[in-house]
Amino acid sequence: MRIGFLFNHDQPHQVAHSLPIALELIRRGGHQVKLAHSNSAIKAEMDRIAALYGMKIASRRLKGSRLGPLNAVADKLWPSRRLAVLGRNYDWFESLDILVVTEKTSLRIRKKNGVSNLKIVHARHGAGDRAIGFSPDSRGFDLSLLAGPKIKERYLEAGVPGDRMATTGYVKFDLPDPPRPEMKFADPSKPTILYNPHPSPLLSSWYEMGNAILEAIVKDGRYNLIFAPHAMLFQRPIQASLEKFTLSRVRRPRAELLNAPNVHADFGGPHLFDMSYTTHCDIYLGDVSSQVYEFLRHPRPALFADAHGVGRTDDVNFRHWQAGPLVQPGDDIIAAIDHAVASHDQYRAAQEYLFARTFDVTHESAAKRAADAILSRFEAKEVRAERAA
Repeated sequence: MRIGFLFNHDQPHQVAHSLPIALELIRRGGHQVKLAHSNSAIKAEMDRIAALYGMKIASRRLKGSRLGPLNAVADKLWPSRRLAVLGRNYDWFESLDILVVTEKTSLRIRKKNGVSNLKIVHARHGAGDRAIGFSPDSRGFDLSLLAGPKIKERYLEAGVPGDRMATTGYVKFDLPDPPRPEMKFADPSKPTILYNPHPSPLLSSWYEMGNAILEAIVKDGRYNLIFAPHAMLFQRPIQASLEKFTLSRVRRPRAELLNAPNVHADFGGPHLFDMSYTTHCDIYLGDVSSQVYEFLRHPRPALFADAHGVGRTDDVNFRHWQAGPLVQPGDDIIAAIDHAVASHDQYRAAQEYLFARTFDVTHESAAKRAADAILSRFEAKEVRAERAA
């Protein structure tokens, strides 16, 4: 079989969710594994991860937009570059039997008749609770690789047929534990908070609370702060939420906050993607990012910024908020952090339960389980027969 892996995004944050599967298939042999990327930052992350496995990889640089400067302007408002990549590379898609992707935008290529029989596999990125991750368009994939039982249940509720999903674990956990990154805090002995806001204006804490959070921690001085927002937060000057269409202007924090002696800011470095910060922080402060589940691999105090007045809720889209207390606009942020630390024992059992429900961890690597699922689901003779029909 000819199995392609597509890496088409603005930032490299999704590479670790599928590249280890490709490396496993390459290692086994017996099938043609083709890799393709859309920009140099993604290729650099692919090479970095491959090196962790002692491997070197070849990857095709896909054609981009013909519109040049006009496309660059349009890309400030919507993902025009990503869409252009999908529209200009049908020759590559047509050369495949199976395409593995990490996002749903790639389903658009089904509109082209020449790829109508192409099998598309969704290697989901992240394992969070946001409603958009379980929307009905997930039914468009021929196979979805799921991290654990929570996600399977929500897929079934969304109407995804059971034979189009496989529980394979969380591929990103296959990577070796990252070393503690170099962070030039004036006093490294202070407890370290990771503030990890999401880009979605409908759900993120950044637009209403972000600067207040940074200012409070800098002024108080008792904590160090890793400011490591979602890689897409500052990608565009205006951000949109797709769940319920919302637009918000994105303003970067003031330079004096980013340069404070107890602040380490990262807007796109490799540590933003390799779990360095979720592994090596002492306290998590976030809103709806799925990275909280990577943090919960080792239970620690967590605090959630409820910028939109959701409150304590049983809503499954905010299930991760069971892992710690909430802080809202106008609250004393430092007092809320102190309370999260002091009350952690009350939330430890919930954190362990949430992690176990989210990730199906076994003695086998998730990449191996995912490769097995792909190969067992699509026999070569079945794929070739359907492409010839």
